[in-house]
Amino acid sequence: MDLQETLTGHRGSGGATWSSWKSNGWDAEAARLTTVQHDIVWVWPNVDPQYKDIITKKKPPYFLALDDPSYTKLMGNRDIPYRYNVLIDNLMDPAHVPYAHYRLMRTQTPTVNVDREGGRPLETRVKKLNVNGYTVLNNQVKKQKEHKNFNEV
Repeated sequence: MDLQETLTGHRGSGGATWSSWKSNGWDAEAARLTTVQHDIVWVWPNVDPQYKDIITKKKPPYFLALDDPSYTKLMGNRDIPYRYNVLIDNLMDPAHVPYAHYRLMRTQTPTVNVDREGGRPLETRVKKLNVNGYTVLNNQVKKQKEHKNFNEV
């Protein structure tokens, strides 16, 4: 299976994902900045020359269970036409959750003034921060979430 087939699920002209990669000049760069592990396509989102062989130097996290044939997993994907920087912005902005994903998460009744969409201040503390990533504690969700860049693990 080649990279185009991996990204789009079929051979040929490809879906929006492959087309957008080609139109942004990623066609030549994708092979050296991309690897497939555990049936997941991992992409290093920087084509600067200093990252030429980055995939051989910094591997994605390896999970033994995902290579075990007796382990079942459901894989799926959705082609969403937006850039990775928009995705990262959304993942790193917990304040958008109460109104952008209204009623999808259980939240406490606000004890402070909220705007008409339900937005309110979030008490978030950085518990740990280093070159490997960061750990934040969000008291609204009362759940600790750890975020790490795959290239640093």
